Amino acid sequence: MKKQIDLLQGKVNETFLQYLLPSISATMMISFNYFIDTLCIGQKLGEQGLAALNLAWPVTTALYATGLMLGTGGGALFSAFLAAGDERRARSIYTKAACTWLVLAVAVTIAGLTWIEPLVKILGGAGELQQGVTDYVTFVLVLSVSYMGECFYTSMLRNDNAPRLAMAGTLLSCSLNIFLDVFFIYGLDWGMAGAALATSLAVTSTVILGIGASLRRKSNLKLCWQGGSLGDLAAIVRVGMSNFLTEIDSGIVTFVYNTVLIRIGGANATAVIAVYGIVVNINTIVMAAINGVSNAMQPLVSASSGAGKMGRAREFANLAVKWGIGMSAVFAAVLEWKAEWFVKIFLVPEAGFLEQAAGAIRIVGISYVMAAVNMILISYFQAIQAAGKAVCFSFLRTLFLPVVSVTGGAWLAGVTGVWAASLAVEGITILMLLVTYGKMVRRWQ
Repeated sequence: MKKQIDLLQGKVNETFLQYLLPSISATMMISFNYFIDTLCIGQKLGEQGLAALNLAWPVTTALYATGLMLGTGGGALFSAFLAAGDERRARSIYTKAACTWLVLAVAVTIAGLTWIEPLVKILGGAGELQQGVTDYVTFVLVLSVSYMGECFYTSMLRNDNAPRLAMAGTLLSCSLNIFLDVFFIYGLDWGMAGAALATSLAVTSTVILGIGASLRRKSNLKLCWQGGSLGDLAAIVRVGMSNFLTEIDSGIVTFVYNTVLIRIGGANATAVIAVYGIVVNINTIVMAAINGVSNAMQPLVSASSGAGKMGRAREFANLAVKWGIGMSAVFAAVLEWKAEWFVKIFLVPEAGFLEQAAGAIRIVGISYVMAAVNMILISYFQAIQAAGKAVCFSFLRTLFLPVVSVTGGAWLAGVTGVWAASLAVEGITILMLLVTYGKMVRRWQ
């Protein structure tokens, strides 16, 4: 019989490592769904396909953000109540979060399909890119329940002391997506619609596995209509808001980047948006790995803080920061060394496109170490339910500073200024976060 993970008494290093690999695998597999879409589309449809996919990305991001908010917010409260011995309240939290997920998914599908044409125009899908954006967004909206549900269940399963099942769900999704992408895009020549359908069916498999896992006898993810109050839903949203903002803001920022690049790119707009699509894709993989470290830390810190063990919670946070710095430094070094090779993964580029894309990758890669520290400390504030600080820094890092930096960078230095915006964002954020974290640590000592 497999030994149960002891969140409150086990050795810090060993307990963290038991969560780390499954968590990183889960978050990276989710990001690989988008990566595989981009790779297949780029190799098959070239710059135009990459540009259309990047324009459609904010819709997918909004769905992931909603599921992540309900999963991490509900998961943090669920884990804290279980640690405190209140099983019924924990199950009530899960029930409210799951019902909210389903209601929101139905509403998004109906509204999105009703106003699909104006939505595509807002995203920038005009001219040669209109049909590709429409095809992709349509299939995403049809199965919005699955995009939300994938993030929801991977988070809830981790907090239900089942990190390996969370990893299995995302491995299943990624494996299915690889097969379906190749079959739909290359075998059936369905283009953008095939890419969207492949990912939509793949994330559906994770939701099915998550529902099945909740039916296990030892799982605490059971429906319970008693215990708690309607205020629990507000608490779920409040605690999960920083994750929501981190994810949704990336969609908003992608939209802003696309708009700025269309304006300054002129006749070369499709190419520069395609470059940005490659940068975003690599960025998504790196941030997913770092987010995996944060997600491994979150249930451990939530359980420790819920049991009043703040010293243990800080040990987990410090360990997560070390792992985040180490991983991001490796990513940055590899990208600086082999930027051209990464561009060629996505398409067969012309010389000018290759030079521009490789330069963008190298500039953005410098910011990854700072980003790792920022993401983990924001996740720590969320895990100890310091929701105000988490939301404030999430808003600063993922929305306010990026919008200001990209518009200012474009004005000062054109396309190069757009790529350099990430350096300003992460640099300003890390200074403010370290000061705040240091004050909290000194106050609790």
